[in-house]
Amino acid sequence: MTEERKNLLNEIFLKEFLWALFKRMLNEKVDEMVMSTDEDDSMAEENRIRLKEIFLKEFLMALSKERFNEAVEKILMPTDEDKEHNSETPSRGEAIGEETAYVYDPRPGRRNNYKYRGHEKHSMTPQRVKRLGRRLFRKLKERWVTSPWIDHPRKVGGLAFPIEEDGPTVHTQYGDVRGMYVEDLEGVIFFGLPFGEPPVGEFRWKPPRQYSRSWAPKVRDGTVPGPGCYQSRCGPNDDDSTFECPRDRKVSEDCLYLNIFAPRTILNSTAAKLPILFWIHGGENEQGSGSAYLYDGRFLANKTNTIVVTTNYRLAAFGYLVAGQGEDAATGNYGLLDQAAALRWVKENIGSFGGDKNRVTVFGQSTGSDATSTLLINPKFADLFQQAIMLSVPLTIPHKSRWEALRLGDHLADELGCPNGDMKCLRSKNSSALQAGLDSMGTFFSNPYRPLEVSVKWGPIVDGDIVPGPTVDSFAKGHFQSKPFIIGTTTEEAVLYIYSLYNKPVASKVTLYAIYAAFVHLKAAEVAKEYPTETNTSDYRPLLSKGVTDWVFTCPTRNVIRSAVRKGNTNVWLYVFDHVWSFPHLWDYQKNCNGHVCHAEDLPFVFQTTRLPVTNMTMTAEEQKMADAIAYYYGNFAHTGDPNQPSRDAAETTGMTMSWTATTWPRYNQEGNFACLNISTPHTSLIHDYQKDKCDFWDRMDVYNL
Repeated sequence: MTEERKNLLNEIFLKEFLWALFKRMLNEKVDEMVMSTDEDDSMAEENRIRLKEIFLKEFLMALSKERFNEAVEKILMPTDEDKEHNSETPSRGEAIGEETAYVYDPRPGRRNNYKYRGHEKHSMTPQRVKRLGRRLFRKLKERWVTSPWIDHPRKVGGLAFPIEEDGPTVHTQYGDVRGMYVEDLEGVIFFGLPFGEPPVGEFRWKPPRQYSRSWAPKVRDGTVPGPGCYQSRCGPNDDDSTFECPRDRKVSEDCLYLNIFAPRTILNSTAAKLPILFWIHGGENEQGSGSAYLYDGRFLANKTNTIVVTTNYRLAAFGYLVAGQGEDAATGNYGLLDQAAALRWVKENIGSFGGDKNRVTVFGQSTGSDATSTLLINPKFADLFQQAIMLSVPLTIPHKSRWEALRLGDHLADELGCPNGDMKCLRSKNSSALQAGLDSMGTFFSNPYRPLEVSVKWGPIVDGDIVPGPTVDSFAKGHFQSKPFIIGTTTEEAVLYIYSLYNKPVASKVTLYAIYAAFVHLKAAEVAKEYPTETNTSDYRPLLSKGVTDWVFTCPTRNVIRSAVRKGNTNVWLYVFDHVWSFPHLWDYQKNCNGHVCHAEDLPFVFQTTRLPVTNMTMTAEEQKMADAIAYYYGNFAHTGDPNQPSRDAAETTGMTMSWTATTWPRYNQEGNFACLNISTPHTSLIHDYQKDKCDFWDRMDVYNL
């Protein structure tokens, strides 16, 4: 295909196609609908006029997806990819070179066939359908689609479903905000709502200030995400194979924004208030965004009939720097305070969006669930949420002391050419210079005795105020809010970390024992005995991965939930996620995770964002059933505080019709033989006293807070 023809196709497709298709199909579609529903001629004419008005305003929603896809298939031309993958007689609906090779056969019963000039008729193959679908969304991605009934361009890249242009408007204490409808899901989205004033200039390294400015009489555009918090590796040309970057690749220090995903029923003023699922993303406190495609909440909100809120918070040194002395000092934990500020915004404003401020479930993954557990051990935050879900909490990775955090801050100051503790100098650095300093720090141990910090360099600081103490110790002492919670891990959490840290085989026992000694010190010999080496192996990394999974994730998780039960919190549930996903390309950046249930392997199923075309992932039928089971349990928990107990109307709780009976998930206690829900395919089932022997061992070692 020549460049000229390619440009011509783009012009036709992007600017003329939808309008031309609309004009040709409108009357036929309307007449078909009227004839099937009305016998009275006058009523039919009235309905015909009404339906035309609907189509003019809501065409992208009203036109069926099947018709739309058929029309797109007719216009798409072949590319080099098609020629490469389809050397046999081409499929229907294409134009090759200067002549049209395929002609639509309009005879009755032939609407799914095309006639190839000089050859027999051919039907579209499933492989061809998938290729055309991928090409369609590549053309849509990062382009602007205009049409005569849209007042202004709309960026549609990455959207899974048609978006209605005249979005819902909600009145808030700050003014009106206009969001967007997601029609096929009967959902609404409000992006980029500010919950804090910009933490810039003199307010860098200060606690967040509540957003208080009115934007009235203007209507705020809630169809565009706010920028993500400053981070590296998320620029326009950076690879984001895990879909964790801000979706528009914009970052800024002015980043305190949240997003709301909800069922459309919230717009009905008489509808019951819905519970909230408040998401805190992970990313080692250095990466991630509430607007990331991976955390798009539209599907979860639809399945659970809840309002899903995702938020940004300050990252790395922007959120956790400790430096200087006196009133001007940076004291850290600003990222945690941002999360609390977003929760407070939800408490004060979610009622305007149909949410119940008294039914807030905080949930997060990795460092996001670490933040969730930190909120649980501080009574200052008790009024902000009612329950929690914690996915893959790295409970053994230590929170820094003030002394350790100061050493890290001094190292950053050195990289920036600032005297240690000189806050004026540090604040004089612009965002990109500060990020460049962070990127140049390399591996640094603020406490060589605690090498686990290599996995999470920046994060919460134990200050006795925001972070009262280490999480495992706090639960053991009963210093936590006795609220219902769900907690769990994947089966092979540490594979991702071990193979990233040791990118070459660990081939000798001497090296293996040296690693044990570095991490668990005087307990190394006992660990080596508990995890015996195989006689013939050229790589001990699989053994290391098993041990670190138990030490950092599985067993401190069991320790925490048992502490909760011993201290009287009986409303707790334990799970383990044990499924290798069917789309291994998502691990392109870490091939060693292929075939393993790595850290974060559960996230595409929790949010069901495989359904977003930008991810290029498709769940199998068994995976969809598993994902719906997760939504069922989380939805019930959000509504009633019990993952097994729907609200009075089960359909309202789950937002879906299930053709299967869910496994009853018992509370975690001795009477139930310490039940653990094994989330997997083909079935989710119960296991008991998961990893008992290994966790008994690690409890005896008492090395969760080294």
